Amino acid sequence: MYIGCHQYCESAKGQQLNDVWEFLDDNPVAFDLFNREGIDSSSVLPQQTPELCERCERLDFSAAGFVIEHALFDLKMRSQRCEFCSLLLETSERLNIGDPGIVKFHKVGSSLMINDRDAPVLSICRTPGMCAIM
Repeated sequence: MYIGCHQYCESAKGQQLNDVWEFLDDNPVAFDLFNREGIDSSSVLPQQTPELCERCERLDFSAAGFVIEHALFDLKMRSQRCEFCSLLLETSERLNIGDPGIVKFHKVGSSLMINDRDAPVLSICRTPGMCAIM
């Protein structure tokens, strides 16, 4: 069990719960686990640069108010040549998103949310070299 999580859970005992969810950047936890277990984190990261369409190459995940909005038809076309569009399409299909034919991803912390859903559907993480990956 991750010690920090255990301490947090112990300090929260007896507190009133609400429907406000906070999603924190989990990269430090993952890298700490890899380092503690002696695992080279680069062994689980992609070794080659993904094929991206021109639009996805220009995405700035650090921009305030980051949003990706696609017509589902457009996303299907782009997914044939872009790995990130393919990931977005697979996520949309897995969650049965598509009415009215527009899918919208927006960033909250280090996560991407889809349409009006309250839970994250994708996490944004960075390699030790600070290159953003999904």
